[in-house]
Amino acid sequence: MVFVVGILCCSLLAGAGLTTASASDVYVTVSDVTVSNDEPTTDEAVTVTPTVSLSGQKDGGFEVTQVILTAPDQGRVDEAGDLGVIASGESIDIPLQTTFDTAGEKRLVVKVRGIRTDADGSTQKIGVIKRPVYVSVSEPSSNPVTEPQLQINTDRAVAGSDVPVTVSVSNGNDNALTDLVLRLENNGTVEDPTRIRPTLGAENMTTFDFYVQPEKIGSNGSIESPEGVGISGSRTVLCCRRDTSARSHG
Repeated sequence: MVFVVGILCCSLLAGAGLTTASASDVYVTVSDVTVSNDEPTTDEAVTVTPTVSLSGQKDGGFEVTQVILTAPDQGRVDEAGDLGVIASGESIDIPLQTTFDTAGEKRLVVKVRGIRTDADGSTQKIGVIKRPVYVSVSEPSSNPVTEPQLQINTDRAVAGSDVPVTVSVSNGNDNALTDLVLRLENNGTVEDPTRIRPTLGAENMTTFDFYVQPEKIGSNGSIESPEGVGISGSRTVLCCRRDTSARSHG
């Protein structure tokens, strides 16, 4: 869960060669902040992207000299500088990245500094614009994901004939595997090599039947080259060769 607090703190600092002005003349804001993952886990990279905008009826520009991201107990975790000039009505997105060592509610702060130039050439140095972002960080799941297991069974091959091949897919995980796509490849011809299933339930198994015309037959009547199988789904992309549990019948 991410909470963005829309409170801006803007201060004007006068410096050599800089013209001060009232706060009402300054229209630089952090208009939005997006977070790449609203439920990050520890050690997971999170991208925080503030949008710096310049608004107002007058011509002019804002030179973004520095954008900083700070985190609790870490101080400055990322920054970007010399980001160019935006004109009135324009905005710029600045992606910044951080990770978290511990779980809990974290308060990040985006800080923006720059120089505002009016149409008449007068300038204002924007000391700092701050915008806090609150992120809820959790520990990663302790339950490992079990990858689908494959087993390939073939009948004894006869030269010049189709060889039936059965591929069994087992999902031993606690969650269903969706959008299951299985493709069988062989050194010969595979009839309808790609199969699709919308879902494979948790702790469940399904089978796919194929017919293969191998280019070469081994001396014992087996397919000379083991089949290659590719399987993909919502949780995994797995490519493997025929495993040692596969066997030929006959």
